Amino acid sequence: MSPRLQYLADKCTSNSEINAPCIPIAVKAEEGWDYKIDEGDRMLSLDDFALNKGGDCEDWSLYFKAAYNYLKQEDRPERDIVSAVPGMGNFRIYGDHYYADARGRDIGTTRDYAYVICYDSHCIIAVSGQEIKNSSDVYKLRGAPAVEPQNGQYMFTIGNLLAPDICSEEECSYYDIWMIITDNDIYDFHYNWQWVSYRDYYDAASYYKNKIDAMESLIEEEAG
Repeated sequence: MSPRLQYLADKCTSNSEINAPCIPIAVKAEEGWDYKIDEGDRMLSLDDFALNKGGDCEDWSLYFKAAYNYLKQEDRPERDIVSAVPGMGNFRIYGDHYYADARGRDIGTTRDYAYVICYDSHCIIAVSGQEIKNSSDVYKLRGAPAVEPQNGQYMFTIGNLLAPDICSEEECSYYDIWMIITDNDIYDFHYNWQWVSYRDYYDAASYYKNKIDAMESLIEEEAG
């Protein structure tokens, strides 16, 4: 993240908590960022997102995740992550910005991981203490709270009644979660009703490349 974005992200934390609504509101208020339709429907880099002064839902999700990861790595004690839900009073975001008729809701701590999850043509953030390392781990996100990265408000708990669940071979509706983005991989459910990661594709490609290389070497030996 650029020094300017780090400065704005630092407005969103104290020694006790990270204010989730502050992460998007700070850049919207001070940099003029907004939701923008990406006609090519591609994921923008952080630099392109900043240059564009916004993007669509997956771009905002990736920005929120980057800002959270930056704040998480700061040399500070463990902090709570606080989102906003309807309630009595006003929820302070930062400066003069606040949500009326709202209160805070803890959705995790800085020991947790932030994941981009996509469902129903929309992408948001899930916070979980469970680390996803391979395709079989995706179901560990059940029970994780989800937050809207464009306003920091709590959305739902994954797998709860009437909330999106993780797609499985047994059931996957349009409303369920079909894509998950971690710090170093992307998991997608659209391949033969199975969860497949980019690492899985890479490993499969490497396997067949090695097989082809071995066959070519054998052919060259026999020809020689």
